[in-house]
Amino acid sequence: MHAVRHAARYIESLDDAPVATTTDVADLRARLAKQLRADGVDARDVIEQLVADAADGIVGSAGGRYFALVTGGAGAAALGADWLAGAWDQTPPSRRTAPPPQSWRRSSARGPRRSSDFPPARVSR
Repeated sequence: MHAVRHAARYIESLDDAPVATTTDVADLRARLAKQLRADGVDARDVIEQLVADAADGIVGSAGGRYFALVTGGAGAAALGADWLAGAWDQTPPSRRTAPPPQSWRRSSARGPRRSSDFPPARVSR
């Protein structure tokens, strides 16, 4: 739940936070290149360090002020579904190891084929 608080804080900041990164890639890589410890690290500490190290390297593509390639802008339902799939550890390599994602994948293949087939967009946060 610790990560959820950080994510919520980030989403709430999108309207005012810089859209572009405020660090260079070399600095970001240096901060994120951690040696793995033999004794492990507490999950909260991992999240805290990740948030601290990545904060100024995140592009604000989820916000309304982002204008570039179509790379994201996930809505609340898509983000929530992604979190659930991760929490359930349901990656879709096979129907035996992850039945729900395989079922969703098959049913989505029968869905709209062109952008004009989709219903009008709904924006929610």
